[in-house]
Amino acid sequence: MPSFFNKLKDLLSSSSQNKTELSKYADQYPGVEENEENILDVTIGLDFGTAFTKVIVRTGLDFSVISFEEFKPDNKFLLPSILYVDEDNVCCLDPKNIKEYSGLKDHIVHDKIEILYEDHETLGSIVFFIALVFQHTRYKFLLNNWAQFNQRYIKWNINIGMPEATLVENEKKQLYESITKLAWGLSLKEESIFFDIEKLTDESNFREEDIFVFPETTAFLLSVEKSNVYRRGHYILIDIGAGTTDISYLHIHDVDGDIKHILHYTSVENHGTAMFMDFLIKKSNSDFFWSRHDNFPELDELQRGLGLESENFKNIKNEFMDRFTKQLSENYKGGFSHFNVNDRESLRLGHQRFCYIITGGGSNIDVYVERAEILALNNEELNLSRLNLPKPDLKPDSITEKDFERLAVAYGLAWDRFDLAETLKYKVENEGNDNRDFRENYVGPEQM
Repeated sequence: MPSFFNKLKDLLSSSSQNKTELSKYADQYPGVEENEENILDVTIGLDFGTAFTKVIVRTGLDFSVISFEEFKPDNKFLLPSILYVDEDNVCCLDPKNIKEYSGLKDHIVHDKIEILYEDHETLGSIVFFIALVFQHTRYKFLLNNWAQFNQRYIKWNINIGMPEATLVENEKKQLYESITKLAWGLSLKEESIFFDIEKLTDESNFREEDIFVFPETTAFLLSVEKSNVYRRGHYILIDIGAGTTDISYLHIHDVDGDIKHILHYTSVENHGTAMFMDFLIKKSNSDFFWSRHDNFPELDELQRGLGLESENFKNIKNEFMDRFTKQLSENYKGGFSHFNVNDRESLRLGHQRFCYIITGGGSNIDVYVERAEILALNNEELNLSRLNLPKPDLKPDSITEKDFERLAVAYGLAWDRFDLAETLKYKVENEGNDNRDFRENYVGPEQM
C-alpha cells in the first residue's frame, strides 16, 4: 500500500508544480518533492482555547508565533475561537459573515460523549474551525520562511492541547484525536471549506498524520522546563482560561543527577473568566453584555455596568472567587501534605524554591491575582512567592512579556513531548499515614 507521503507527493505533483505563487491551501512549497536530503521537521503547537486559539510553530530551536492580523482581532496573536459561515456556506475565520459558531471547545469539555456523537453540527463546526487554523498556519509559515526553506520538503507534526480532566475520559481523547486528524486532512484540500457535514465524513478526509493530543498542564510544564528560571523546587502552576482554571502542584528534584518531576496534585474547575462573568450577570439579574473575546473590564466599570451597589457587587464577586480560592487551597494542601518535616524545613530556610506561576487570560485580572497573593501571604514563613515566567526567544520580536502569558501553553505544545523530563504522579504509599497533621499546623483559617 502506498505511504501517506507518496500519496501526498502525487497530489502535489498534479496540483502544485505549475503554480507561480503560494496557494493559501498549500502544505508544501511549489514544485518541491520529498527526498532523503530535503526533509524539514516542523511542529505546530495548537492551543485551541475556549475563548482564543493560539499557535506557535517550531523548526529546530526557532519558534514563530502565528499572526491572525488579517482577521482583525484585538490582539493579532489571539484568534477568537469562532467559526464563521458566509452566504455561500463557505467556512471562514473572517468575522464579516452571516453565521457564527462559538463556544466550540465548551462542547468537548462539558458535553457527555453520547451527546457529542449525536451532535453532528457541533462536531462539524469544530472540525471546520481547526481545519481553517491549519490552513492559515501553514500558509503563514511557508510565506514567512520562503527565502530560507523554499527547497525543503516539510514534514508536519501537530501537537494540540486538551484539558487534563478531559484526557482522563479515554473516549473523549479518541474523539479529540479523530477531530484533529479529520481537520488536518480537510485542510489539505485545494479548495474552500464548505459547511457540509455529509462530505466531511468522506474517508479520504481522514489523515493518519503525526498528531498528538497533549495535556495542557504538560505543555505549561514544558514552558517552565525550557525557561531560564527552571530549577529544583516546589511549583504551583495556575493557568486561568476563559472556561477553566487548571492548577498543578509540581515538585522538581534530582535523583542521581537526573531531573525528575512529581505531580502531587492537579485540578481543573469551571472557574475561568467567562464563568466568572456569567455568574456575576446571573446573580445581579442584569442584561449586561460581555463577550469572552473582549478584554475583561475593570472592576469599577463592571460594577456600574451590572447596576450594583458597591457592597452587593463585592459580596457576589467574593462568592465566586471563594470557589477559586478553595481550588487553590485544596491544590496547595493536597500537594504540600505529601512532604515530611525535613522537606518543609528546607522550604522555610529557603534551600528550595517555593513559588506559583500564573498564565492565561486571567493572569492580569486583579481578582484572580489577589487570591493567589493571599495564599502566598498565609504561607509567608515557607517563602511562597510569585514567579513570572520569562518570555523565551520568539519571533516576531514585538511579542511582549504580557503576550507570552497568553502563549505559554502554545509554546509548550510546540516542543516535542519527549523533551519533557520524566514526570510521575504522586501516589500515597501508606494510606492514612500521609502527614495529615499539616492542616492543623500549616493552614490558616482563611484557607479552611
